Amino acid sequence: MDIQNLRSGIVAPYFMRGRTTIEDSYLRNANVVVVTIGAPGSAPYGPDTKETIIRNVRFATVSGPVGGGGQYAIVMDYTLHGGSANLVKRDAVFVYGYNQVPGDDFQVFYKEQRPDFIVPQSTGNLAGSPETGLTNAQNWAQHGLAIAGEVATGATARPGIDGLVRGVAIGPPNAPTSLTVSWATPAFGER
Repeated sequence: MDIQNLRSGIVAPYFMRGRTTIEDSYLRNANVVVVTIGAPGSAPYGPDTKETIIRNVRFATVSGPVGGGGQYAIVMDYTLHGGSANLVKRDAVFVYGYNQVPGDDFQVFYKEQRPDFIVPQSTGNLAGSPETGLTNAQNWAQHGLAIAGEVATGATARPGIDGLVRGVAIGPPNAPTSLTVSWATPAFGER
């Protein structure tokens, strides 16, 4: 896949569950955007977990502005979706062969997954912390919950990534090939 000169090359799905794989591609844009899980309507505790796999993708920047935002290879966009989001479901991003460099593998996190970030309390259609004022680390210790389902302990900044990065990606060993978007649609009447 070759996508060039767009504000965002690919926005990973955020109102569905499953795995999105972007593989063997060239992106010259403000590139891949991953958004926190939205929970439309009256279903704040769905959809299930989501995963984004980025494998052997070459990133480049666009000459000129891209709508006021910075140009990054990967943007982790934390949003509350107007109060209708599931902030604590697992939402993992794994990168393999970053910029087509074999062995440059890592996991990417939202900045809000850092241990000291205070998780918004659940209310209405917003799924978050069961208690007010608790950080990711405290929620993890007390409730097994954190933003995107994991605390980004030991994660650091990396040039070209708008988010946090940690070491070697520990994720699914065999991601599907090519650009694949997969999800399961519940049967009629099933939640």
